[in-house]
Amino acid sequence: MTGTRPLINEIINGTAQLERLLVGIHPRLFMTADTLATLRSRLGREPYAALFARVCQVADEALNNGCPTVDEGRLDRGHGCALPHLALAYLLTEDVRYLDGANRYFHAVTTHAVAGQSLMYGHILFGMSVAYDWLFPHLDAETERRVREWLFALCGEVQYEMGVICGWAANIFTCNHLPVNISGLLAAGAALYGEMDGCAPFLRLSLEKFRQMTAALGPDGASQAGLGYGEYYAEFYLKGLVLLRDLMNQDFFTDNDWLRNTPAFYLYSGLPRSRWSRRDCAIFFGDSVRHHWYGPDTQLRLLASVYRDGVAQWLADESFAGDISMGSNAALGLLWHDETVMPQPPDNLPLTHHFADKEIVIMRSGWDGDENVFAFKCGPHAGHHALRHYSQDIGGGHMCPDAGSIQLYAHGDRLLVDDGYSYKMTDQQNTVLVNGVGQTGENSEWMETTRLRLEKRGPRILRADSDVIIGDVAPAYDPELGLRKFLRHVLYLRSSCWVVIDELETADPATFSLYFHADFPFQATGHHAYATAGTHGALHITSLAPAVTARAFTHHLRAGGGHAPQSREALVLENADRTTTALFVTVLQAYPVGDTPPVPALDGLTLRLGDTSVTLQPGQSDPTVSIFTVL
Repeated sequence: MTGTRPLINEIINGTAQLERLLVGIHPRLFMTADTLATLRSRLGREPYAALFARVCQVADEALNNGCPTVDEGRLDRGHGCALPHLALAYLLTEDVRYLDGANRYFHAVTTHAVAGQSLMYGHILFGMSVAYDWLFPHLDAETERRVREWLFALCGEVQYEMGVICGWAANIFTCNHLPVNISGLLAAGAALYGEMDGCAPFLRLSLEKFRQMTAALGPDGASQAGLGYGEYYAEFYLKGLVLLRDLMNQDFFTDNDWLRNTPAFYLYSGLPRSRWSRRDCAIFFGDSVRHHWYGPDTQLRLLASVYRDGVAQWLADESFAGDISMGSNAALGLLWHDETVMPQPPDNLPLTHHFADKEIVIMRSGWDGDENVFAFKCGPHAGHHALRHYSQDIGGGHMCPDAGSIQLYAHGDRLLVDDGYSYKMTDQQNTVLVNGVGQTGENSEWMETTRLRLEKRGPRILRADSDVIIGDVAPAYDPELGLRKFLRHVLYLRSSCWVVIDELETADPATFSLYFHADFPFQATGHHAYATAGTHGALHITSLAPAVTARAFTHHLRAGGGHAPQSREALVLENADRTTTALFVTVLQAYPVGDTPPVPALDGLTLRLGDTSVTLQPGQSDPTVSIFTVL
């Protein structure tokens, strides 16, 4: 139907606003002419002025640094992210530079042959579709034709990959690849609907894939791949849900516990606000780095509006003001801000939060902006929900063999750290090896979860209180290791001190290796005692087990995902003689650089720290395990 725009006889579902009310009308993706006019009226006041300035900043960067050329033949994900910003900047300023830049993007992109369902083409499909819709009245006939035909052809590629082959990319419901590509397919189908025959199948497939994604997400708001990939997933998942809500009368927000709890995952994962920097601002597990990749303020503004969540609005404002948010979705962030939701600081929220599907517990010492943050992870590879309901891989390979792993930020420095985006090795995590062997799924660039899924096997957290965490880590290891018990207890003494108690039992005598990683070298300070110190904070580690050997070294990590190799400073504690049962008591004391922590001592079951005494009493709250309590 090229060149004409009559109503067409394709049916999406018979009730979609897109087919009943919006054929022939542009813009219609994320905004209408009326919402655009309302937005224009708000740009003279905050926070709209600052949010709009960021849109223009992203658009200017797209003009100055990122515009692809026909001759170079290069495209990347950033080109897709740039296009909506160029389009919105033009609509709100009428500065022809932005329209000319968008046309250069259109011309360069449409010279490339379409191919497959890579992340790059998912980004570009989405960005081209939104810019085409928003700039529709301002495009010349030839550009309109080129873009329309290019989008339609790429939609056919994506539909084939996602709907006919039904391979890996079509079934990874909680991995970022699926929402990136399906959001692009949905946006393109919605932008082209009524202008070319054959768009309704794109929209129906998109609806079904979003239904599958929503059903697959666990309820706790966390991501099995870590905060960075969780943000990546959420950014494109949210884009798709808004289009489905506004154009197809499909609501995937109301009963969506994962989205309702996503702001809590972002909030508790954050470092203290006074220590935020653009490259270092959050606790990450999985394949991630130490800063945000997508959002978070743009996502938080939408979630604040949908769920009337004042804390999400507060965190969006703080993240924006602290300059730790990424601008890849700034255009929609401006559209999604809802000034009727008042920001509410988290001062009255609990200091400990248990993300019970992915089994992550994060403890904070307060909300004053300079608090200590301790994190503990001990859950199934993709969460309990995925392990229980799916036999196929729905999460991708960005998880790590890191059950029982801990991280610590205290007194202004990272003191126990994750390995980042690396090869999947348990010895690169802050947990335990048995006879030098790590957890199921290790020794690969991407975590291999087939056996875990086949055996429905995964670790779990038994207890998560304000001062006690207990994880059952043993199910994370191959049964052939003969590991009968591995319980990791964490006792938080509220004085920048954490006691880690590891109960281990094997069928045959074994060596247990406890790994701790830091950014700074470990130095021996006494018998079974080591310290590591950053610029502001330091950590003293003391092993109170009677027969332990210790060694400190620089751990050169195996790189993963095309990232450059990294290194971490490591401390390893091991039982001196092989044994079938072992009890490690490790005291972690954080303190400001220059201070001296009290020397811990264990008399029987009484831990002494200066004038403080804590009794560690075995109990039987679960008949299959021994539970230590603090008296």
